[in-house]
Amino acid sequence: MLESQLAKAGEPEAAEANDVIATLVELTRTGPLALGTFTTAQILAVNGPAPGLPVPEPAVLAEAVRGLVARGMAVPVTGSDEIDVQGDLGLVLTIQHRSRLLIDVVFRGRGEAQAWHLVLLPQPEGVTLVGTIDPLGLHHLTMHVTGDAVARLEKELPRGRAAEVADDRPIEDQIRRADASALVSVVRFSDSAAIGSTDLALLRAGEVLRVLRRSADDAQSWDDLRLDHAGALAAIAELAAPLLDQPGT
Repeated sequence: MLESQLAKAGEPEAAEANDVIATLVELTRTGPLALGTFTTAQILAVNGPAPGLPVPEPAVLAEAVRGLVARGMAVPVTGSDEIDVQGDLGLVLTIQHRSRLLIDVVFRGRGEAQAWHLVLLPQPEGVTLVGTIDPLGLHHLTMHVTGDAVARLEKELPRGRAAEVADDRPIEDQIRRADASALVSVVRFSDSAAIGSTDLALLRAGEVLRVLRRSADDAQSWDDLRLDHAGALAAIAELAAPLLDQPGT
């Protein structure tokens, strides 16, 4: 199937990838660099399944590939079922393939029918690929200086006074009753696979903010974290160190 594989020809050699990243870093330091908007199906068609994203039907993936070909961002490889990804989407894949850290945040407010995502892929050069996935499933991708990306994340996180006592209710009930919530996954990667993941839940009810961390020993158990004056961002930054810089650094 055309949508099933990314052509090896579309993967840049190491030296070429380094040149691409150097150019992206230089451009991003002059201001945010927009890399396009894509559907979930288009992202998955060239990048394979991803945690937290539904796998579209084959016909939907095929239509997504045709859309990329029509936009000049993919070219069928003659005599194979692969595609050669080009343009801004090719840059996005280069960044994704070299990333060793993913911060995925799902935001939801009480009464909202659908959630939206904010995804950060920090790079060691001090820039970060930021993806905003809206309720329609559109991925808006932009490169930022890492400090600016973190500032954007901090702006969106729920705020409130640190909870003083634990809440023994099941986390599903706490999420449902929260006025605003952010479910955070921090994933680290090796060259070929995920090597570790930590989940946080930020829940605001009224003026009170509670932060919970999924237990490493029991995926169904969550532990309350005590916030200091630095707030919820500090808990995320601790998990994402050293790639996640604080704003202004």
